[in-house]
Amino acid sequence: MKILNIKAQGFKRLTAIDITPGSPVVDVRGNNAEGKSSLLDAIKTVLGGKEATPVKPVRTGEDYAVIRVELGDGGPDLIVEKQIDEQGERLIVTTAEGAKFTNGQTTVDNLLGRMTFDPLAFSRLNAADQATELRRLVPLSVDLDALAAADKADTTARRDVNRDAKAIKVRLDVIPVETGLPDEKPDLAALTETLASAAETNTAIDRDRSRRDTMRGSAKAADERAAGWVATAARLRREADEADRAAQSEDDYAAGVRAELDALPPLDEPVDTTAASAAIADARALLDRFARKEARDELAAEFEAKRAIWTQHDEAIKARAAEREKALAEADMPIEGLGLARLCDVVPGNESEDLIVTFNGEPFSQSSSAEQLRVSMRLAMAANPKLRIMLIKDGSLLDPKGLELVRDLAGDGDYQVWMESVGEGDGTGIIMEAGAVRGAPTPEPLAGPRRRKAKSEGDDAPAAGSEVKPGELVKGEAPAATAPAADAPPPPPRRKATAMREFVTKPAAGGDLFGGDK
Repeated sequence: MKILNIKAQGFKRLTAIDITPGSPVVDVRGNNAEGKSSLLDAIKTVLGGKEATPVKPVRTGEDYAVIRVELGDGGPDLIVEKQIDEQGERLIVTTAEGAKFTNGQTTVDNLLGRMTFDPLAFSRLNAADQATELRRLVPLSVDLDALAAADKADTTARRDVNRDAKAIKVRLDVIPVETGLPDEKPDLAALTETLASAAETNTAIDRDRSRRDTMRGSAKAADERAAGWVATAARLRREADEADRAAQSEDDYAAGVRAELDALPPLDEPVDTTAASAAIADARALLDRFARKEARDELAAEFEAKRAIWTQHDEAIKARAAEREKALAEADMPIEGLGLARLCDVVPGNESEDLIVTFNGEPFSQSSSAEQLRVSMRLAMAANPKLRIMLIKDGSLLDPKGLELVRDLAGDGDYQVWMESVGEGDGTGIIMEAGAVRGAPTPEPLAGPRRRKAKSEGDDAPAAGSEVKPGELVKGEAPAATAPAADAPPPPPRRKATAMREFVTKPAAGGDLFGGDK
């Protein structure tokens, strides 16, 4: 569906136009500030929805703007008219026979494709935005954003595991590797008990030896005392009897001690503790080695567990990468040779999430100007199969080959291209001058919007509690003016739409001050 006729009045710099295009490429020419951009913006405004309406759509000095286009293939199928005044916008869509659509905007929206009217807009985007736009146009079998989020989670987990594993590895490397250990650990407790028993035995032997040495000393002392008494008896005969008795007593005591001593069993040989002490020292050293081995084995097991977790995250990331690459490779692109690829850093395996558009395996940004133009045009055609209209505002930037390519593609694809160029060129096409088509007769005026009533205006205003919806007209004609009651408050002043209110103090001639032609 293409534009068969466009009429516009009071829109931006346009005074009044009535154009019936006669070729696939409609050249719109003229000097700056003559209405070229206003003509293309009029097409965009009437067909592009409310978001396409400029900030100040009504020409300075006018009360309203009207844009009316006939759409069809060969003959008119739809008539789309947008009316704009201080009260807002109204879109009216009818069939060629006059049947009116209840929701005209939805009807027009269903004709719009998934890309802008400008086929060159895609080639002007940066690489990231081109990839985003192509992703929006081409459905993939996977959710790249969900895969990216999962990759980010696994990458973070893998990084944390790797950090923990490095800390374990540092501790592991400090512990030497033990070799040549026996099969079983030594029993340090048993060895210690053996040493304690030997020490107790030796103490008892020493105590017994000391007691016996004391007994021997006592016997010796008694012998010495007996000898003294004998000598004394020799000198002291008077005390001979007493001395004899004393000597006999001492002899008896000595004999008893000797008899007791002789009755005692022989002393045991002392236990040699040197070997036991050495064995304990060796056991302690061996147990220290076992402890180091066990600590190292524990750290090694912990390190391998971290390695297993890291591998799990890494394999998940690689699996998603393969899934993503498969989805990108199998994407149903609207143009043969067009594709999406992920950027990759210098370090292998360190892929980023940034996508770029490729053409024939090479980055689209490195394609020739002709290739970029051809791809952008065909992409716009593929994305706009119903409303076969394109708007090119920078036609002056195309070289002769580019212009020829646009004409060829428009003809081959059965599309209508409205192309704006600065200057009059060879004088062909539509020459805009002072908001009108040069040399064209003055078009018949277009009917302006019917005024919508405010609630305070007359008995026919909407009932209390009701509301006039944007773009909806109140049924019936405006009632004749009647004098307000004496006690009635004055009606509130009418407010103009924001886009008009901002410019009411500007000059009334010379077109708009913003959003006009370059």
